[in-house]
Amino acid sequence: MKMRIILFFTALFLFCIVATDIFWWIQISSDNSKSLAQVNKEYLEKFPLFISSGKQIVMLNILILTTSGALFFISKSSPKIKMISQVFLIGCIVIGLWQIFTLL
Repeated sequence: MKMRIILFFTALFLFCIVATDIFWWIQISSDNSKSLAQVNKEYLEKFPLFISSGKQIVMLNILILTTSGALFFISKSSPKIKMISQVFLIGCIVIGLWQIFTLL
């Protein structure tokens, strides 16, 4: 039981990393006074130097969402957090599909 709770909070932490990334992109790209090149440059400055492109960020997001989704799937067997785990699992799937779509 306690292990499922720990897995849930680990999954929630990973999910929040991706949510923060999406928030950054929306916040930076909503400034219409900047060109796309300026937006990309400002966005990439938020990441470590070894991440040099948007594709790498999307691939990392997909990996994080897959891990998070698997942990939510495992943690949903706990009756106390079953519903919230299912909601976050669906969120991981939807955001993951959106991230895959951005690669195309």
